Amino acid sequence: MDFYSAALVVGEIVGVMLAAFVVGKFLYKIFLSLAKRLTAATKTNLDDFILQAVEGPLEAVFIVLVVFLASDYLANVEFVGNLILSYSYAITILLAAYLLAEVVGAVLRWYYEEGRAHSRFKMDVTLLPFLRKVSRGVILILGITSALAVVGFDISGVIAVASVTSLILGLASQETLANIFAGLALQLDRQVVYGEYLRFTSGEVARLKHIGVRSTQLDDGNGSIIVISNSEFAKQRLTNLSRPVQSFKSSLQVALPLKKGVFARFEKFIAGEVKSSKLAGLKADSCEVRLDHVGVEALTATVSFWVEDYPSLAAAKDFINRRALAFVEGAK
Repeated sequence: MDFYSAALVVGEIVGVMLAAFVVGKFLYKIFLSLAKRLTAATKTNLDDFILQAVEGPLEAVFIVLVVFLASDYLANVEFVGNLILSYSYAITILLAAYLLAEVVGAVLRWYYEEGRAHSRFKMDVTLLPFLRKVSRGVILILGITSALAVVGFDISGVIAVASVTSLILGLASQETLANIFAGLALQLDRQVVYGEYLRFTSGEVARLKHIGVRSTQLDDGNGSIIVISNSEFAKQRLTNLSRPVQSFKSSLQVALPLKKGVFARFEKFIAGEVKSSKLAGLKADSCEVRLDHVGVEALTATVSFWVEDYPSLAAAKDFINRRALAFVEGAK
């Protein structure tokens, strides 16, 4: 083949492919405009989420489809058209798997943002990121495997090599695998969910933010993020402060001056202050005062109270401490 013939062949391929690319994008724009009009007329956002998720893959589908149809016009390079035709089923399978993975992700997103409120089946939101990753991985792996099988590629050797490689990697990264499986167990067990307050045996309290593939993130309440491996977090003995059996109970100690009748007056005073307070989360009829110790110069009293949830505890403690301080200063 001389230089002129080669240039003619290359020019034909480039010209047809560019034309197919432009036509494919044009048809995609028309389809997308019509689809958005249809989805805007529906009440649910599910179709909007699906359309948004498949916009990118659909553009590739239109372009590949037009390229496939345009390959018949490559008169001087028929082998290119035959090559595209022979791999058309494999390409179709790959695109279908990609689209399906995106559709599943869109459905999970819709369930997280809207569907949970109306569905009878209540799924823990901590499972959704895990399901998204697993579903995407499984669908894409099945699509790639099926596409290779369609073109006649022997995948048994690939599976054997992958199995041996997986075994080697598994032995070399036991700690990583332990964290992955611990994270899976935490998400499936659903003992704690995002946003709940947890108290460790050390007394430290943190709010659960995210359970990832390898690590768990917690908020210490001061703007800092605590990162702990999933395997270590799964072994912790925790108290879930966001799931009390009844209203959350707490207490604090107050030192009173050793004077006649001071304890009775303090008991009446602090109970009245709690009852008349309008502090959010503090139960009005929940205050109890107990005399713990009689010293040489002072009394020690314990004030017990109930709040509706753990986030209300700090404000309730501050309120009772301030009222107790006002009483003590007045009693001196």
